[in-house]
Amino acid sequence: MGIALNNDILLMEVGDYFWCKYTANPGKVGVFSDVATKTDSDVINQLIPTTSSATPDGYFRFIMVDNWNGKKMLVADRNIQHTISWDTLNAAGIASGSGINISKTVFNNDGGIKKVVSDLGITVSDTAMTSGDNFVAVRATNGVTSGKWYYEATSISYDSRWPGYRLIIGLIDKISNISSSNGANNGEFLSSVNKCLSYYCDSVNKTIGIAVDLENYVFTVYLDGAEQLKSPIEPGIEWFPFNASKWASQTKYNFGSRPFKYVPPKGFSPYSDSQPQIKDCKELSVRLLSGGVSEDGNNNEWYEYIINSTLNEKITPGSNDIWNWSGVWSVTSTTPTTSSVNRVLRGNTAASSYSSSTTTSNSASFGFRPVLIIDTNITKSFIKNSNTYKSLKGDSWVAVSEILPSRDIFISDGMPDLSILDRDPTTFTIPMDDNTPQGQPLGNGKVFKEKINLKKFIEINSINVK
Repeated sequence: MGIALNNDILLMEVGDYFWCKYTANPGKVGVFSDVATKTDSDVINQLIPTTSSATPDGYFRFIMVDNWNGKKMLVADRNIQHTISWDTLNAAGIASGSGINISKTVFNNDGGIKKVVSDLGITVSDTAMTSGDNFVAVRATNGVTSGKWYYEATSISYDSRWPGYRLIIGLIDKISNISSSNGANNGEFLSSVNKCLSYYCDSVNKTIGIAVDLENYVFTVYLDGAEQLKSPIEPGIEWFPFNASKWASQTKYNFGSRPFKYVPPKGFSPYSDSQPQIKDCKELSVRLLSGGVSEDGNNNEWYEYIINSTLNEKITPGSNDIWNWSGVWSVTSTTPTTSSVNRVLRGNTAASSYSSSTTTSNSASFGFRPVLIIDTNITKSFIKNSNTYKSLKGDSWVAVSEILPSRDIFISDGMPDLSILDRDPTTFTIPMDDNTPQGQPLGNGKVFKEKINLKKFIEINSINVK
């Protein structure tokens, strides 16, 4: 029957796959992007070689191998990077048992050659290290044309040999050229690009909040929770978050994969939810397969999924046509019983082949095959009113169905967060007057009388009479 492309992650089954992009510099953990956005024809001639690469910049398949308790497990169909050590993967959090969460929105290395992207795409710095250096910029991997989105950035550090931290942050269009230096100051940077909305920051230990309102076309910047500027947004443009810096100014971004430091403005969603194909995935995490503590063991993920699984009768177990194990060892998370300083390697000469290597070794003969865990445990809800199921879309209630909606409709149209229905604290004042249309003050010695509608004000927690 064969494995099948399925870019609807919530509806994926064992044996389905989607394409994902991975880009990395030699010996460094790279960036995952374009999750479940491409078709087979889209990625022709853009694939990471099945024998892997030291400098990958292309696509591979994540194949679903298991599903338990709402968590989908997918394994890369190849080693996506070689000449990278287990220690390097471990330092990034990938080699641990639980792995590390990855952001749905990231920065990639599409900017100038002096741009440095790390932390799986959420920390950005630069190597523009002379006094006359220009700003170098990088764009996020996905843009927006509609909706209301919020993200944060924290200014971390700069090279102390230079006057201070230098960052330009905001939104930029898709066609602006950021592959070369873009001006020595804020004004020159803005002049060097096509369309841009920006904020300039020169202080560390600050949290910059960016609110992108593409319903009312307003761009708002907050500094440590306080509003700093508000600018109109030109409609009809796909806008991308961007980072421009110099003097090794380091900035860490949060598009919503972690709790925000400051509460977003009401009605705004995390920027990472702007990607429809993964917005309903609660969490994405990357780790390594377990490989078995001994050669004859079968209580490990390599044996279960690579050697033994038919993926629900869709493949031949251990097929090299599917798993591309030939010619390259896959590094696993497992320590063999024979050596505490080694980690188990699998594949290379046969699907069942077994070896090990020190954690510091990096060689073109073994590489990084990631496992992706997708947590889809998100509750979707409707409100039933007058025998009709309704969902809040923006500021309006939309009728969905007069019968209990199907699972697919819950997934596509249900409300993921009922906190949008929370009441805002409200203070109201009732004047002490004679209740006539003119509202004449009562004066001293008069009795004040007023009715309070408890059906309207249902959660009164204090009354203050003055």
